[in-house]
Amino acid sequence: MRHFSNIQAMRGIAALLVAIIHALSVPDRMGAAPIVQYFWSIAPAGVDIFFVISGFIVTSVAAHVGANSTGRNVQVAKDFAIKRFVRIYPIYWIALTVFLFAYPTIMIFGAENVPHMSLWRLYLLLDTNNYLLLAAWSLAYEIYFYVILTAILLIAPKRVFAGVAIWGILSACAVILGMMYKPELIWLVPTSPLLGEFLLGAFVAYIVQKGFTRWAIAALSIGVLAFIVGAELNRNIWAWHNGFRLLAFGPASALIIYGVTALEVNTGWTFAKAWQRMGDASYSIYLWHQPLFAGIFVFLTYSGLRNYLPIWTLLPLSVASIILLGFISYHWLERPIQRALLAVLIPVGNKVPRVLVWGATVAAAMLIVQPTVYALKPINTSITFNGDRTLKAHTPFAVSSSSSTIPIAITLKAAGNGVLYIGYMKGGAMRQIRKPYVEGDNTVAVTIEGPPDHNEVWLARDVPYTELEIISINPG
Repeated sequence: MRHFSNIQAMRGIAALLVAIIHALSVPDRMGAAPIVQYFWSIAPAGVDIFFVISGFIVTSVAAHVGANSTGRNVQVAKDFAIKRFVRIYPIYWIALTVFLFAYPTIMIFGAENVPHMSLWRLYLLLDTNNYLLLAAWSLAYEIYFYVILTAILLIAPKRVFAGVAIWGILSACAVILGMMYKPELIWLVPTSPLLGEFLLGAFVAYIVQKGFTRWAIAALSIGVLAFIVGAELNRNIWAWHNGFRLLAFGPASALIIYGVTALEVNTGWTFAKAWQRMGDASYSIYLWHQPLFAGIFVFLTYSGLRNYLPIWTLLPLSVASIILLGFISYHWLERPIQRALLAVLIPVGNKVPRVLVWGATVAAAMLIVQPTVYALKPINTSITFNGDRTLKAHTPFAVSSSSSTIPIAITLKAAGNGVLYIGYMKGGAMRQIRKPYVEGDNTVAVTIEGPPDHNEVWLARDVPYTELEIISINPG
């Protein structure tokens, strides 16, 4: 199987995008508050690039091992699953355990507002609400995709692309039906529109494997332009809604990945070696960056050093620190652990009975759910319901733009206990307030910083299968 240097470099670029926006999310915005909202419109989409890359690389790997297999299907699937397990979990478990003890520190990123799921679910990456390692929400999608590919290898190892296409059609049908009849399902991993980004990556891998590499520069140029346009639409209208996020960044990311890959095939052009090496360490960078930034902020604040450092130095200091830590983690932890575990687990995996492989695959697919679901009831007040999560005001919450605080009273009726989240953007950074509610009639009172960006507030809840009716919202 061919190694694409440009894909590896794009991993590094995507990781750096995500790291920079989270560096700018500490309380003083690293002195860059005026531009944070513009970074927020595009930098988190580094995750969307990651999803397309995963679709490309992991599907290619599965197709390669399946096509070259000579033994039983179950053996091919076991080897694939073990390698994916070793790739994701060991270094993640180390990072998560560290964050478990550093939890109060990372609260500056709003971790206290994330639902507290059971630790065993966090360690197995079965939830997207990870209050310890906030960026790990995306890893639940990765794991689900690995489970799907493992199942395809169990069933038809020499027809991986066809299997992915069938799964894609079934997933698309589930997403469409869900949006029509039960819109909250788009926030569950198995029925999320974001899975389309893995499918786009798999499609790019398929056409490149078939030798189609024409119009590389045109695809790359259109992809970059579409990425920028999608970011603006997302910032001003869509607000990171899962369905619209796919439209904003999925096709654009796929065109970019196709463009850089086709350029490498056709001309031999590749990104600089430094970007490729950063791609090697991208997973470690992704895992460690938020707690490192929180730690730097807390240390500089309580030591008093922030008073002596020019504020413009904080961002380059933070980014340089995470790149260094990422490389240290990759070379001294991630890779050595992977090599050691593969040497042990591959032989052990050969002795695992077929029925256990099937059982583990099915169980993993069934356990991966996302418990956060957005409120869906229409709201007949001065705020009208828009789509399935964003509440738009006809006026800016009936308060002047100079108001620094906005009180909001929410009347609701619930079929069970749960937690309501009131979210909004302020200065380009996301804010979220966590308020518990009980079964029956409730009035939830909150005060938000005003005015919120674009005069928008949204509601979320962490109990997906109990009825929650929003009776009224009274802002201002």
